[in-house]
Parts: sequence; structure tokens; C-alpha cells
Amino acid sequence: MVAEEQSPVKVDIGLSAKAEVKTEIPKESSGRLLDALTDIIRPFSEQRGLRADQIRLQREDVLLEIARRAKRRLSLEGREPESLPNKFLVPFLEKASLEDIEDEALVNAWANLLSSASSNFDERMVRYVSVLAELGPDQSRFLDALAKNNESGRVRAEWVDAPLLVSDLSIAAYFREKFDNRKAEKYLAAVCENFDVPGSIVIGATLSCGDPDFWDEISPHEDFEQVWGYREIEAVESLSLVRFAASSTFQKDGWSFGIEYVVFTSFGASFYNACTGADRIVEEEIEQELSNIRTMLDQSSDSAGK
Repeated sequence: MVAEEQSPVKVDIGLSAKAEVKTEIPKESSGRLLDALTDIIRPFSEQRGLRADQIRLQREDVLLEIARRAKRRLSLEGREPESLPNKFLVPFLEKASLEDIEDEALVNAWANLLSSASSNFDERMVRYVSVLAELGPDQSRFLDALAKNNESGRVRAEWVDAPLLVSDLSIAAYFREKFDNRKAEKYLAAVCENFDVPGSIVIGATLSCGDPDFWDEISPHEDFEQVWGYREIEAVESLSLVRFAASSTFQKDGWSFGIEYVVFTSFGASFYNACTGADRIVEEEIEQELSNIRTMLDQSSDSAGK
């Protein structure tokens, strides 16, 4: 591999928390280019009172705020930032600076991604930049709802496992092993208990048999279509963040079980981790569990010694 050249773009999230963009293009050329671009976009921006200098200042303000928040997170976690490759840094600065500074969730997402990359860079993070740039406020809120499903609004470690635990294969295996026609009326509730979990939302499920008098259905989130609708699912699915199972059907002994659900993909779970700081929540919960175990062991040792 050839050693990487010094990046022409620099983000300083050290003591000064500055976001600085440098260019090697001659000032005269870059000035003429900016004037030309300003003339082109003026008809689209005048209604909002945006001029070229305002746009530039707004983009700088966004980058500064993102850098401040990234620096604050790294400081709280006791981590030191590492150098980032141009392949990540250049598109990050370009795309992050276009965010609306009033959109707290997305500005936080950019800051979390920067701090995650600065402390533990992964090649997938280059792709995360492109995905985050396409994510709107509604899609961001949907991903939050998916991660926090059935957890009283708090992200927990368990949602990270959803891509492995919730699939057509696991649901089919559960149906084959757990379904008992003598307790058919309780089956759908059991399905939701097992699969309507953090990282996965069961939109609806049905159970039927040859008896026309028996038909059972359940919708754990009755307001799902009103709150989210399928447009948001399609949007995040197009970015490979979730998998949407619209009509999975399974058969056993004359019974038919159908389910509609949406679940994080492995890529989506990793992306959400990097852009929300949820990886730190997971680590903190694991550390808390270990701390509890150590306390119990210490108490047991003290009791045994008496």
C-alpha cells in the first residue's frame, strides 16, 4: 500500500475545537468559481434570503458545532482523537456542512460519527457518511423508535442482536417448535413477546386454520401507519439499514401463520451504533453488569470469611 498523502482538509477537534477547511486552489480561481455557482443557485435561494456569504457562514457554523460536540463526547469518554483518512474526512466535511444546524438529532449524529471514527475508525464508516447524508429527520426518528422499541424509550444492548435473532428462519423455527393448536389463542402474544423487541418491530401477525370460525390477528402498534407509514420504512430500507418482511407466511399441520415486521440489518445496526453513541451505552451496560458481579462475589467472600 502507498502511504497516504497529507490531507488538504483538516478538522481540529482538539483544544480549540475548530473546523477548518483548506484548499490549494488559487484564490482567484476559487473566487470566480464561487461567483459562477452563486449566480446559478440564486433563483433557488433568494426566497429564503440566502446569499453566498450566508451559505458559507452557515456551513462553517454547522461544522464548528459538529466539531464541538464530537470533542465534548471524546472528552467525556476520556478518549483521544486519531488521524482520519482523506477518503472519510473530505466527504464528511462536505456533506456534514450541509446539515441544518437546527436539526439536533442529525447534527448529533454527525458529531457522534466523527467521534466514533476519531477513536476507532472502521472502513465501513466511509459508507456511513453517504448514508447519513441521505437520511432525513423522519427517517432518523424512525431508527430511534426501532432501536428503542418496547424499552420505555431507552436504548439497551439487546437491540444490537436483533439482526441475528429476528429473521424468517428464526420465526419459522419458533412456529414449528412452539405452536400448539390447543393454545392457539395465546400464540400471537407469545410471538410478539419474542420478536417485537428492541431493533425489531412486529407490525402485524395473523393465525388461521381450516376452521372458518377461527381467525386471530394482532397489531402490537395500532398507530404504526399513522405515526410512520410505510414510506419511512421504504426510505431506510433503500439505504440497507433495515429489512422489511411484508408477507412472511408459515404452515404447520393445517395452520397458517403470517407476520409483517421490520428489523435492523447488520449494516444498519453498526451504522446506528456509530451515529448515536449507542456503542458507549452498550459498553457501559456491560461494565455495570461486571461491576454487579464483582460486588456479589465480594459480598460472598465477606460472608464466607465470617
